[in-house]
Amino acid sequence: MPPKIISCIWCSKITKKNSFDQTKSSWRNICTKGYQWIHQLIEERGSDLETEMLICGKCLTMLYEARKRRETANGGTSLSKRRNKIPKVTKQNDTLDNLINIEGFCGDGNDEEYCIWCLKYSTETVPLSAAERISLLCDYKIYCSPNVRRCVNRCLEIPVQRTNEPTRLTAKQTISIINDLIDEVNRVKLMPIFLENDSVGSEEDFTAWTGWNLNQLMEMTSLIAPHMYKSKHRSPFEAVCMYWIKLKTNLSFRQIGTIFKIQTTEESIRRRVPSEKYFKKSRKKTRSSKTGTRSCK
Repeated sequence: MPPKIISCIWCSKITKKNSFDQTKSSWRNICTKGYQWIHQLIEERGSDLETEMLICGKCLTMLYEARKRRETANGGTSLSKRRNKIPKVTKQNDTLDNLINIEGFCGDGNDEEYCIWCLKYSTETVPLSAAERISLLCDYKIYCSPNVRRCVNRCLEIPVQRTNEPTRLTAKQTISIINDLIDEVNRVKLMPIFLENDSVGSEEDFTAWTGWNLNQLMEMTSLIAPHMYKSKHRSPFEAVCMYWIKLKTNLSFRQIGTIFKIQTTEESIRRRVPSEKYFKKSRKKTRSSKTGTRSCK
């Protein structure tokens, strides 16, 4: 008979039943009344209480420390005492609490004290940008709060899946995530297709339109940028891309700017683009140096 698999009610850490029996000191059964304060925290996360609830020692220690910090911040008033002061709410009022169940998504927004990717505590973390949060939502269907964090060393490429964290949002949280989505759509809509670090275009797109790959274009930019005019409308990298696209397609700079979402204005439409005159001058210098070398010989 295969061993029974059990998991932590808080972090979903999985272990076998026989392993649990051998290491009882690191696991706790929290079904008793003494752990009612943990039951309340589980319900606040949007999870359901189970008949058999086990928690690993790491999560239990973390919850005790968080409880101690809360009591200190609230002048020594325990969580259970503060809960007793709050009047009981009927099920009818619960349905009117504006909680929206987002089916198919996971993450309860309680993610300030651990890495959203590996779910580990006590690691050095950095906050996620709005674009990274939206990427988690769209690519992995993981909801996270604006205060979410991730390990500095980029611990995992794919975030750990949650199985017991249903996403239930208040009206305010729903409005916030919709606004974030709108901002991200507008950002991508106006973002140029060819960028050095966050490009919408692929490596094949660079080669097809310019004849060069991304690394070659970046190397050209570093060499040519000191000889180019400054402009607030285009970056040096965009200008180099425009130059090679024009040579390959014979489109006008305005047409290129429209297709690739690069800003162009009447007075500075060609200003950031390295002129053919500069390249011809460079070629002449190269040829003259070669001729001089030959004549010396």
